[in-house]
Amino acid sequence: MKSTIFLLFSVLAFSNAWTPASQPAAQTKSSTQLDSMSRGTFVSGLVAGVIGNTLLMPTEPANADVTSKLASASALRNIKRAQKQLPKLQTVAESNDFAGVKEFLRTPPFGDSRKYCFTLVRGAEDGPKAAEIEKVYKAYVSSIEKIDGTASLGFRGRKIPQMQLSEEYLVVQSAMSDFLKVAEEAAEIPVQYDDAE
Repeated sequence: MKSTIFLLFSVLAFSNAWTPASQPAAQTKSSTQLDSMSRGTFVSGLVAGVIGNTLLMPTEPANADVTSKLASASALRNIKRAQKQLPKLQTVAESNDFAGVKEFLRTPPFGDSRKYCFTLVRGAEDGPKAAEIEKVYKAYVSSIEKIDGTASLGFRGRKIPQMQLSEEYLVVQSAMSDFLKVAEEAAEIPVQYDDAE
């Protein structure tokens, strides 16, 4: 259907452009001129065809899952970069540096990891790993929120047990590893296009 409309407008535009321009018979043509048409007629026909095709061609809405699927490779790289920074969180968590934990969680690349994880979740939402990646994503986000909440309480002066931040760091590390494992498997699944046309 689309190709038929495109072909029809192209034929109409060029048939108008290829008709000879009305010129006086006494006028001579140079060797650089086209024999049967002027450049202006050709350009106007071309413009009419392009505008007609643009107006009549129906546009299809973009699928968010395809966009996210295509962004999955970049998101995976960014999450792996954040994972390499985790030993810095371990250092501040073991020393009960509450401000350091809060700062680490908000500083890129780790601060952006939730956004990149969500990109991977959206990219896999129609695939066979959708439920599994959603589950590990929720566990990962929960672990980040838990250590952030504990650091906030300690920062405000509440007494926090000595090893609590270290234990919560291990949960964050494990949840991130689990998420990356499932996300890599989901990212390897190719984009599935719907052939409904």
